[in-house]
Amino acid sequence: MEHRPNQVEVWTVFADRIQDPELISRYRVLMSADEREREARFHSAVDRHRYLVTRALTRTTLSLYRPDIPPNAWSFRANAYGRPRITNAEVGSIDFNVSHSGNVVALAVGNVPEIGFDLEVIADRSPPIELANEFFAMKEAASLRSLPPAAQAKRFLELWTLKESFIKACGKGLSIPLDKFSFDLDRSGSIGFDAEEDVGSDAREWQFIQFLIPEVAVFALCTEYRGAGVDMRLNDAVPLLATKPLHCRTLRRSHRPRAVDE
Repeated sequence: MEHRPNQVEVWTVFADRIQDPELISRYRVLMSADEREREARFHSAVDRHRYLVTRALTRTTLSLYRPDIPPNAWSFRANAYGRPRITNAEVGSIDFNVSHSGNVVALAVGNVPEIGFDLEVIADRSPPIELANEFFAMKEAASLRSLPPAAQAKRFLELWTLKESFIKACGKGLSIPLDKFSFDLDRSGSIGFDAEEDVGSDAREWQFIQFLIPEVAVFALCTEYRGAGVDMRLNDAVPLLATKPLHCRTLRRSHRPRAVDE
């Protein structure tokens, strides 16, 4: 399977659609002993199932990039902030990041540096917009409040996923205060980004893509900018069974990378 430089593929699984006991048993065999122990610690059956699907997706997809490494042979270590890294020797420049929300699990993986990725399902319930006043940068909160009430929930999710993608790409999680960097989404199709000096990142070092599966979820991808835009592809996957293209709508992007197949 060909994977081009500067390409990120997003592999999306709808976990509630995977119910075949034989397939689920095959997923469990792929996990490490530590992963099986962690799976057992989840109180909810839904959470246990989603974790199992996440590990199967991660392991089987990484083996598409390195067929010489079987899915059960991948090893990982989290940094001090919980950001997992591949510890297998000689894997080259492969990076990955996982996100889940509701029944949707997705993995972003590619031969690009420092992938950060987040998704949020578009649910009937209203997101906690009031958090913007407490945790977002002032200009983000003000821009959010200026929108009609019906548009605020959508904008909150767009900002939240972008913020999550950035702190995950940095590998420092919520140790980076969310009000120390900001996004400007007021220009149609464009993502403006600014970060204070104490964040330790120059805004020019990063690029973002935000896309949508209508009525399902909003996604945000962040990678380091190395002089070329990211070419992104979205897949609908059932680990060990099937993969097909999944169509999305690009909402906005920075650095004008190549167009996503609509």
